Amino acid sequence: RTGRRCQPWARQYPHAHAFDVQLGTDTALVSNFCRNPTEGEVLREAPWCYTTDPAVRFELCDVCSAKEMLLRRVSAPHVHAPVPQWVGPLCLAFSATVLVGVLGYVLWRIYGGECGSACEEMAFGRRMAQGA
Repeated sequence: RTGRRCQPWARQYPHAHAFDVQLGTDTALVSNFCRNPTEGEVLREAPWCYTTDPAVRFELCDVCSAKEMLLRRVSAPHVHAPVPQWVGPLCLAFSATVLVGVLGYVLWRIYGGECGSACEEMAFGRRMAQGA
């Protein structure tokens, strides 16, 4: 009503609140739009929002004088599914394997591409005797 900016519902500053706003859930508390949720079972007489003014906790909104296009239904923003727990360790293991391979190749090239029979036996196994 006074023109103060509304605090986004997902933020806790400058005014902390008890509303649990999770992106991706079916919630009407998106962005910094005026709504009329109950806080401690208190229903206010009009839609309201927390303000970004540290001195004024909340303010009622004058939605009746708003433009018609602003009164349309608002849906929660699209959010991708969370990354599964196993992705992190798998990604780390793959990265370490690639790093060891690249480092091994670089060292192999530095030392002339020859690492001797001990290195070849370690990498490819012991050679079998030709007559056996």
